[in-house]
Order: sequence, then structure tokens, then C-alpha cells
Amino acid sequence: MVVGIIAEYNLFHNGHKLQIDYARSTLGADYVVVALSPDFTQRGEITILSKYERTRIALTLGVDLVVQIPVNSATDSAFGYAHGGIKVLDSLGIVDTLLFSCENDDTTTLSQITDIELDENDIYTNTLNTSLRCGLSFPKARENAIIEAINASSIDISTSYIQEILSKPNNILAIEYIKALKESNSNMSPVCMKRVGASYNDKVIDGNIASASAIRSAIMRGEIDSIENVVPSPAYQSYKKIYNNNEFLYPDDVS
Repeated sequence: MVVGIIAEYNLFHNGHKLQIDYARSTLGADYVVVALSPDFTQRGEITILSKYERTRIALTLGVDLVVQIPVNSATDSAFGYAHGGIKVLDSLGIVDTLLFSCENDDTTTLSQITDIELDENDIYTNTLNTSLRCGLSFPKARENAIIEAINASSIDISTSYIQEILSKPNNILAIEYIKALKESNSNMSPVCMKRVGASYNDKVIDGNIASASAIRSAIMRGEIDSIENVVPSPAYQSYKKIYNNNEFLYPDDVS
């Protein structure tokens, strides 16, 4: 089995190592391939470390092969990012499983929501357009459209559960991954690993798993020692050396 992962690794932390270990120990992966963002991320920001250094760390910590996501996909919306990563992994012709993490490891429901979006029936489309005309944001309008379409179907999912799923950032990205797999007729099978510890947007370091955002924020505040327990030891040694040499690149450096 060859497992593919789509990632930014900006920065690599214990949660990323858990995902690689999950691919090996739980899924039985023979090889792990990562489609990695280049020097710019989804938010259009410069990465704190170069793609070469992030690749080196990934290879040191259990990844077998790293391939680059094109910059136009890496800086696109979640939809474009997912499509770009999947296209790169598919092009290798060896990856049979796509592994991703999300808050609700419920691939069945995520896939059902994806089908509703791809089908774009009249109920979904009309609700979406009406919600947008009322001034709602696109995520909220899409949530309303999905709820209405599911309630009108034979799918048995509660409104509160749909709202819970659509309120979590990694769930949203997981839906885009599954959607991209279906739209591109990919041979890769989606596998969801439940995200543990800090959420995607958490800014506080607590315990041994922290978000990449919290780690970057700590480094920018000069608190390099505070990240020691939330990143693998080889990564920490690399980060500390780069920090001491003043070689991190911060978003404001290119503004």
C-alpha cells in the first residue's frame, strides 16, 4: 500500500508525525508520499521555512517521497488546493490511498455531503442563491443549501450534526479532498484519521500537540523553547538552529 498525504508542514509538528505513524501502523502503508506546498501557502503567505528544509525534515521523520504542489494550487482556495494535491499524487501512478485528518472521522457523512454539493440539484442551488442574495457569507449559504438538500432527501443526518461538521476547518478540507477525488475519477481511496489535540486555529501551546499556527506564533514572539514538546526532536533541533541563525522567513519580510 502507498499512502498519500497533502500537506504544508508549516511547521512540521507532533500531529503530522502521528499521521505518518498512523499510515504505517494502522493502515499498513509500505510507503508514504507527501504532496507538499512550495514556498507559499493557501493564505498566500511565505512559508517560515523553505520547501527544501521542510522536505528534509519530512524525509527524516518517516516520509519516503516528497513531491511539490504547483504554486497556483497551493495558494488557491481549499477546492483548488485539494485538486492540485490530488492531481500531483495521481500523476505518480503509485498512490492508492489518500490519508487526511479531520475533526469528525466520519468518511461516510463527509462523502454524502460531497455528493449533495456535486449534484447541485434545484433545492441546493435555489437555497444557495437565496442565501447569498440575503447577504450571507458563502460558507453559511452553502451550509443552508446542504441542510435543505439533505432534509429533502432520504439521507438520515440531523441538522445539528451537519452544522457541527461544517463548522470545523479540517472537515471542510476533507470534503474538498473527497470532492476532488470524485471529480477527477481518482483511483485513490479516502481515509480519514481523527484529528487529536489542538484545533487548526488554536494559538495556545498546551500539552504535546499544538497547531502549526500556535508554533509559528511562538517562534515569532521569540519563544523557541516553548515548542520543544510539541514538535519531534529532530525538527526541534533544526528549528532551534535556524532560529539562532536568524534564518526563519516571516510573512512581514515580503510585505
